[in-house]
Amino acid sequence: MGLPSQGFKDLLVAKGFTFGGQADWAIYIGVQPVNPNRVIVITDSGGRTPDPRWLLEYPSVQVSVRGGPSDYQAAALKCKEIRQILLGLPSQDLNGDHWVSVLMAGDFAFVGFDATRQPEFVGNFNLIIEPAKGVNDNRDPL
Repeated sequence: MGLPSQGFKDLLVAKGFTFGGQADWAIYIGVQPVNPNRVIVITDSGGRTPDPRWLLEYPSVQVSVRGGPSDYQAAALKCKEIRQILLGLPSQDLNGDHWVSVLMAGDFAFVGFDATRQPEFVGNFNLIIEPAKGVNDNRDPL
C-alpha cells in the first residue's frame, strides 16, 4: 500500500494546491517547515488494525493547517476547503490502491497560537483502502 499521506497530497495538488516551496498554503508531508507562514502538513497517523485475512486497511491521516500571524479566519477557511475536497470522496484507484472511503474523526480543531501568533488547526481523517496485492502478502484480495 502506498502512503495515505502521499495520496492526500496528490488529491489536493490535483485541486490546485502546491507541494513544497514557498507558496501560500504549500503542502508538506511529515514535517512542518519554519517558512512559509501558511502551510498544510499531512502525516500518517495510524488508524485501525488492518484486516488479518483480507487486503483491507483502515489507516488515518492527520492534516495540520497553520496560518500566518493573526490569520485565524484564513486558516479556518482553508480547513473548510480541505474538508470539502477530501471528505466523502467517491471510491477510486489512487497510487496503485483502491480507496474505498474517506471519513473524518470529528472536524478540524483549533490547537492554538504559537509564539509568533500563528494559528494552527488539526483534522483527522479515517480511510478504508484495499491495497494492491504485493509479493509478500499473506492476505487475499476481496
